[in-house]
Amino acid sequence: MQISVIIAVYNRSSLLRDLLDHWRIVDKYTKYEYELIFSDDESSDQSVAILKECTDLPIRVLTNKHGGAAQARNHAYQYATGEIVLFTGDDIFPTPNFLNEHYESYLKNGENYATLGCIEWREGIEMNHLMKHITDIGCEQFGFVGMRPFEVIDFRHFYTSNVSVARSKLLQLDVLFSPAFKKYGFEDVDLGYRLHQLGVSIIYVPNALGYHDHIYNSVEKFCNRQLSAGEELNTLKRLHPEIGNEEIKFDIDEFYELYQSSYSVKKRIDFVGDLGRVTIRLLTLMTKLLEKGLRKKDSSKIRKLCSKFYSIIFSYYMYLGLAIGYADYKPSRKTSERFVLRYLFFGSSQVFYDRDNNFTEENSVKYHTAGEKKIKISLEVPSDSNGRIRFDPLDDRCKVKIRRADAVSLHSSRTPIRFEFNNAMHSAVNKYDFSSEIDPILISEMLPTDTSKVEIEFSLNYLMFKRSLSAARTSFRMTFKLLKKVIHYIAKKRNKYKVSVSYQLNSPSHSSEQRRRIWITLKSSSGQVPTLILNAYRESCILSPDIHVDVNFCTSSEYMEYIYEFTDSLHVIEKSQFANAALCLLEHNYDFIFISDGLSNFPLLHSINYKDSLIIKKSFGSCDNFIKNPDGIGRFLRIPGSKRTDQQIDLSLVCPSIQSSDGKNLFTKKQEPVEWNNSIIFASKQKVKPTIIVLPVFMAVGGVERNTIEIMERLQKDYEFIVVTFESHRTEQGSLYYQIAELDIKYFDFAEITSFETYLYLLEGLKNVYQPDLVWICNSSPWTMDNSSNIRRIFNNCPIVTQDVYDYEYGWIQYYDRPSIHSYDRFIAINQKIKEKFIHTYGLNPLDIDLVYSAVDTQKIAKASTEHFSREKTLRSYGLDPNKIYFAFVGRFTEQKQPLKMLELARYIVENYNNANFVMVGDGELAKEIEIEIAKTPIWKNRIHRISYIAEISKFIKSIDGLVIASIFEGLPIVTIEAMCVGTPILSTDVGDIALFVRDKEIGIISNSHDIKDLKAAFDTFYTNLGVYKQNAESRAKENIEFFSSERASLSMKHSFERAMSKYKQ
Repeated sequence: MQISVIIAVYNRSSLLRDLLDHWRIVDKYTKYEYELIFSDDESSDQSVAILKECTDLPIRVLTNKHGGAAQARNHAYQYATGEIVLFTGDDIFPTPNFLNEHYESYLKNGENYATLGCIEWREGIEMNHLMKHITDIGCEQFGFVGMRPFEVIDFRHFYTSNVSVARSKLLQLDVLFSPAFKKYGFEDVDLGYRLHQLGVSIIYVPNALGYHDHIYNSVEKFCNRQLSAGEELNTLKRLHPEIGNEEIKFDIDEFYELYQSSYSVKKRIDFVGDLGRVTIRLLTLMTKLLEKGLRKKDSSKIRKLCSKFYSIIFSYYMYLGLAIGYADYKPSRKTSERFVLRYLFFGSSQVFYDRDNNFTEENSVKYHTAGEKKIKISLEVPSDSNGRIRFDPLDDRCKVKIRRADAVSLHSSRTPIRFEFNNAMHSAVNKYDFSSEIDPILISEMLPTDTSKVEIEFSLNYLMFKRSLSAARTSFRMTFKLLKKVIHYIAKKRNKYKVSVSYQLNSPSHSSEQRRRIWITLKSSSGQVPTLILNAYRESCILSPDIHVDVNFCTSSEYMEYIYEFTDSLHVIEKSQFANAALCLLEHNYDFIFISDGLSNFPLLHSINYKDSLIIKKSFGSCDNFIKNPDGIGRFLRIPGSKRTDQQIDLSLVCPSIQSSDGKNLFTKKQEPVEWNNSIIFASKQKVKPTIIVLPVFMAVGGVERNTIEIMERLQKDYEFIVVTFESHRTEQGSLYYQIAELDIKYFDFAEITSFETYLYLLEGLKNVYQPDLVWICNSSPWTMDNSSNIRRIFNNCPIVTQDVYDYEYGWIQYYDRPSIHSYDRFIAINQKIKEKFIHTYGLNPLDIDLVYSAVDTQKIAKASTEHFSREKTLRSYGLDPNKIYFAFVGRFTEQKQPLKMLELARYIVENYNNANFVMVGDGELAKEIEIEIAKTPIWKNRIHRISYIAEISKFIKSIDGLVIASIFEGLPIVTIEAMCVGTPILSTDVGDIALFVRDKEIGIISNSHDIKDLKAAFDTFYTNLGVYKQNAESRAKENIEFFSSERASLSMKHSFERAMSKYKQ
């Protein structure tokens, strides 16, 4: 016998027949000898009878007195004879290769490795956000989203819902599941720990997949589950006293010590603790209301808020169970509740030790303060050489007084520690005011060489009033937003019968399981269709055998036939545009599609002739017939190509009866539901070189996108790139799709093709087509963050490299506490601050991080700024007087870049410096507001200039006298790199790594803050020293060109890609 499957059963009669049918499918696929051992825990329904009816599977049914799943499994284990024993559940539905994957993992890795398979929610069950949270965000139930495929994970993840172990290792144990555990929780972790002590590691194999059919719809029940788990954590500690922070990432001994010392004296009044207890109950109630709201209308903000509440509530009940179940101290429940709130929510101190100032989590110790005002902590340090300590007195705003800080030698002598750096707002002798700092830090001088231990005693002021005020403000803002949404929803409900509600075709109403096949017949008004065009279209549509492209009409009734009749072979849609249109027609039941070569919204079509941009059903006969008598539903695709067609055709004039409900979905006589095809057969494409799927969110005109294209162009000889975007492009953002088309890189714009509901389905389909060797996420969006666990699931057999963080404090980095993000394989930090935040705040392994500064095509920059460069000619080409001094802002007109504040600074400049003018270069959602403000005053209109787009930006930046940036957050903007490479001084706010370069190279000035007063003061200094900055900038330009070359960045990215892929090649 090769595999013994143990399944504990309790009252599952409603599922068992369906479950056995799934095991029958597994039976057909399984290549090895196996047995199913069902062990019933005295079910009161028909579970045993249903199991005993089964005679066509290798099944054994055992009955037991009621004693829990662990006892039932122990009984079943006595009958197991397989080489491996696989534990799974009575609500886990296995996939066909379930047993093959487990056993072949054992054959490959040997008896010293247990195999953990993946568990996902079963399709068709009624999902809610609570279920998504406990598996994908908070991971209170399963932590699969944080696991990397085929890597070793620790014993805490020994989930007996889907894990297999060599029986030879189990035989070495005194007992399988310990009877010491009386309630839910930690009996499987206990078994995993004992196997770990025997040298057994766990390897995660996501292909051993089972689907979980279990609905959690009560937050109270899950809270009780957490309470029980916390109580049983005490049992785990009693059985294994040595278990501590190293083993389970939590210092239980510290918890016990604080619990006894902090509350050994009973407190009659504890305002903070009692307020917290009430808050927990209110939060529990709030989650119910939020879940109810989410059932009415989905909202990423409400989901995020709901998860925040769940994390607080579930942590609280877990630790409350630990406190209540602690045998050596039994205060009242109220006392335990008070302590847990203080322990969890009143911060922690942390001491780091390092020789190289890296200060990683690995070389640190964390101490919970639990609301105490006087704290003493210590840290043992290596004595082989000296280093420094970094002391974080609290993880939030506070005031600190250092009472004593000593370096203790091996001989117990003490040397006072001096702190040479702090980020306090104010500091005096051993007193530090961190009231405005969310991450207080003190860094010491070098410790004596014989230091063996560091001891620190300090007093904490928690700034309770300020915290309470801040919490009240936050709560008020959140409540106000929620009320606003509720009022909006009620108003919408009331108006439901007063106005006609248009059917939103952007959301597919229902799916069709009937296989859909499409045939696109090519026709040319001039006669014969060029073979080159036919072959290009066919090659672009190899992604599915359900798409056929031909010059002959279809003779089979299996296909839905369309016609593409173009007027001129020079004006046909390009092959990537055709591929997007074909995939859209295969996915949805549209009757016609317009493909626009630009980003203008319907009805403006970028095309020379509308016929060259129109695909129709054959039943219409011809384009002329369709335009005369249009019918059905259609789609307006905005897919810019390499031709960049500026000519626009107003379709409302060509065919007035075509209307749109949302700018994308079209209809003629009436709106009809749009079906989506969930039965597409995706073909596998043969590869000639490694394939990388690139996920850049969109391809707007911006630094991130330009940097991505530069790297793809450099590495195109080594890899085949496939670009997939998710977010809709706004007209004012522009598009760089033309550059991708020029590179002949395939791209798919999901926002144009379909809607959010089908993204994952299409993404998985493209994965099957191109079989990527790597996924490169080079920007993010709410959708990609919400679906990070799904992205990991889809690409479970290839590495994911992510480069979506462009500031160390704002933006997507705020999501990096999610386990699903940590499951990615490598992380690109585009500046040093981001790298440090990855390590110190989010605990990423430094070995998994690559520091790669953004790059530009420095050869083009050098050529553009030196070869036939003329400042006079460049400025005149934009209507600017070369005899004037020019300062410029270059960037998107968005809140992040603060263009309105920049305009205020521009006014100050032109009013106070007679020869200085200002240029606002860019576009975006604030563009109209900027134009209105400039037009208000004639003097500003003549001296503050507005340019939407500049093609040769490096020539322009070289022509100006200074570049000005006032962003709230940045990484290292491409425009600053271009300025450094052409020798133009920079004035900037302190964001990203700009200050690192500007100060080090003395090529400009950094403003003290984002405040307009500081920006004005910085400009005064900037203007005064402009000559020195200009000289320094020009002298450093050559070395900057070498440092920021796209060749260097591309090589760094290639190294990162290769490191990520090497693990999966083994």
